[in-house]
Amino acid sequence: MTKRTSVRAQAREIYRGLAAAPLAANEATPTPDPSPRCADACGGGEKSPPSQSFGAASLTEKARALYETSAVPVREIAALAGVTERTIYKYAAKHKWKPRYRRPDFAPVQGAGARFIRRADKGKPIALGLKATDPAGAKRAALACQEAELLSDEAQAEAKRVARAEAMIHAIEANNFALSEYRRWRERRGRERAKQRDRAHAEKCATLPGRFRKREPKGPLPPPTPRDFLIEGVYLRLMTVALSRVEALVAEEKASRG
Repeated sequence: MTKRTSVRAQAREIYRGLAAAPLAANEATPTPDPSPRCADACGGGEKSPPSQSFGAASLTEKARALYETSAVPVREIAALAGVTERTIYKYAAKHKWKPRYRRPDFAPVQGAGARFIRRADKGKPIALGLKATDPAGAKRAALACQEAELLSDEAQAEAKRVARAEAMIHAIEANNFALSEYRRWRERRGRERAKQRDRAHAEKCATLPGRFRKREPKGPLPPPTPRDFLIEGVYLRLMTVALSRVEALVAEEKASRG
């Protein structure tokens, strides 16, 4: 199951806010589950004439698009299409729609839209798809799905913008943390090298006569050790990665604004 902190989950919350007003499809009457045994060929579908642009086939395609790419919850997709949530899961399983999270165990592959065909109707065009026996309801539901898709696109764009802003904050914080840790390490390491120099100076002065001890200069700090170079390289890589992330997010934000 996708975490609630994902972009999809945030887009769903934004969508619910945008879709607070009832959509037209909420007035549609859900198709019984299972569907009626006899199909009406005038209801549109995969085998219906192409002039029926908002038939059952169009509704099925719009429901699939909402299921696969939108932020609309499955329960609300079913309400928009005027069918039960179980029917949506059946179609998703039978037609191999791109899964959102995981396939529910209660959605069998068989029975998704299957109907009994009378012997007298053999060879005639058969309406297929969601609400195939209710062309008027399919048209209303398709229009509602189209409206929901627009709201979903807006919600997903807003969720991505929020995610980029949060990622930018985290990248800047990571960069600042690496900088502050690097600065503290350099100060701490500088004090340690100064102490090493002072100890070496004291040991050297201990062998000199008393009148020459104060005149002897302390000399430069000890050179960095291989371990110092290794630690400094790690800090520099961390800062480079964090800074690259910030630059990538800035470029992504500019590209999103066109």
